[in-house]
Amino acid sequence: MKSADDIIRSLIKAVQDLGEATFTESVAEQLEQQLRLTYGGQSVYIQKVDRDARRDAVLRDFDGRNRKELCARYGLSKAQFYRMLKGG
Repeated sequence: MKSADDIIRSLIKAVQDLGEATFTESVAEQLEQQLRLTYGGQSVYIQKVDRDARRDAVLRDFDGRNRKELCARYGLSKAQFYRMLKGG
């Protein structure tokens, strides 16, 4: 598992990559301080995928015969796929 410092550094780098002209070292330090104040000492879970968006995409792409292909594309088990079809 990544440490909090790894997460903070990754977040700061991601924001810097979006636009260095507006993202200064001072802004990075403020962001880090705010994250530490907000989440310091806590375990934070970040969901890997947006489940609603994934379900919508699977249902949109399903043609009645392409279950295996969709399971592979979206990283789903057979059971997960059928739960999506049932509305779960």
